Amino acid sequence: MTSEPGPTPRAAPSWFDSEDAPARRDINTCIHCGLCLTACPTYRELRIEPDSPRGRIYLMRGESGSILSSR
Repeated sequence: MTSEPGPTPRAAPSWFDSEDAPARRDINTCIHCGLCLTACPTYRELRIEPDSPRGRIYLMRGESGSILSSR
């Protein structure tokens, strides 16, 4: 009697693709000092904090910590 392998568990949905997902260490490196704002073309144009690098880091932390849903 051979045992059939069960279905492979599916990975949880993610906002990140498998090639560009940031490492948790990299996400936690940001201290939200704001020094990157002048170098960010999105923030310079829109002046909207959620579209700034800090806003993106908040989103990445929320997604990687399962606070946000990718649906």
